[in-house]
Amino acid sequence: MAPYFEIEEEYIFPILGMENEIIKKALKLHRRIKKHFTKNIEVEKSLSPIEEDLEILIRFEEKKIFTLIRNNMASNQITVSEKAFFHELNDKEWHDLFWL
Repeated sequence: MAPYFEIEEEYIFPILGMENEIIKKALKLHRRIKKHFTKNIEVEKSLSPIEEDLEILIRFEEKKIFTLIRNNMASNQITVSEKAFFHELNDKEWHDLFWL
């Protein structure tokens, strides 16, 4: 999730302005989701709340953020480097034996 959040926070949210109330709410949702992974040693027990918060975030982004961008920005104004969306995973990022 971290690379996805970084892309949004660096490239997408500034389009509407970081002081925009909708962006502030999205950032709050990002922090809430991140807490599930940083505050809880047993992430498996948090799967249901993680799922619920992700659902809330996705629906919020679809209905609010992307609609605002679509309605307020010309398509040629929204350009993001292809490199921003490329994140190569490596074994060091995945400590769980399942991923090794």
